[in-house]
Amino acid sequence: MPVPKGHKWRVLPGSFPPWQTVYDHWQQWNWRGVWEGILDDLKNRYHCHSLKN
Repeated sequence: MPVPKGHKWRVLPGSFPPWQTVYDHWQQWNWRGVWEGILDDLKNRYHCHSLKN
């Protein structure tokens, strides 16, 4: 999953860890397919919910 163009890693809220830490975690999760898994799960949940209604 590519980072959206213009995304500013260095402009995170003060309550976040340093931007490098956030970016490193994002890269690791992206490499492991975590984001795709989350999106697939959300799509499946939406699909199941829409079938019930």
